[in-house]
Amino acid sequence: MNKTLPALPGKAPALPPGAFEIGYTAHDGAQHRVPLAEAAVVRFADTQPTRRIRTRKGQRHLPGRWWWATDGRHIGYESWLERDQLMWLDWDRAVTGTASQPFRLRWTTEEGEPRSHVPDYCQRRRADDRPWPGTGSSGKLDRMTAQAALKAAVRDIAGPAACAAGFKGSGSTWRPANSQGDWAVVKVQSSSWSTARSLRCVIDVAVALAPWLDWMREWLGSLPKSVNESLGLCRERLHLAGAPAGVDGWWLVSSD
Repeated sequence: MNKTLPALPGKAPALPPGAFEIGYTAHDGAQHRVPLAEAAVVRFADTQPTRRIRTRKGQRHLPGRWWWATDGRHIGYESWLERDQLMWLDWDRAVTGTASQPFRLRWTTEEGEPRSHVPDYCQRRRADDRPWPGTGSSGKLDRMTAQAALKAAVRDIAGPAACAAGFKGSGSTWRPANSQGDWAVVKVQSSSWSTARSLRCVIDVAVALAPWLDWMREWLGSLPKSVNESLGLCRERLHLAGAPAGVDGWWLVSSD
């Protein structure tokens, strides 16, 4: 939480009194330390948390991860109070980005004691006069997010291919049915552990024959109008070419 702690020994050389330094972890895991003035151009929403939010049995506060709808990714919180703060920030249209545990601020007191502090969150607001690199004057991303890239690929590539094969549907799910009442389902789904820069996705295929659906209808009492993938008698996941047998291969979609 919000505490000022002694700097960890052996992690970085001591700073002279009056100097401040920002340490952060880039998206690729590389560690960086820059003077405070240079940190103004760092886009902390694309960095990894500087420290992990840990959980243990019996702890009094309740940590977790909140789905941040503003740019489509999960952000960690250490308590329900922090979760509520994230919820309000997500609703605030003036906020265009935020990061959890974004950096470690280091300095040395006048008495020569090293100190450090990791803030809970760092937010970016639309009205800021210094847009982040890669954003327009409104503060919104100029480049396509990974979620938008996947949506475009499904719409422009997978969708037309499925329709040419006789499937009907939209979004990420397509289904054909024959005159005997047999169904096939193809569904593209992405992992919930994703960011605006990258995500993983899979393609699931299922086949539900009419006798199987009749049995399921009798067992469940009713069936949805459109058969979903979970009702398939035969279900399979398409893997990347060359993936080892038995390995659950995922496609990686990047905004770069």
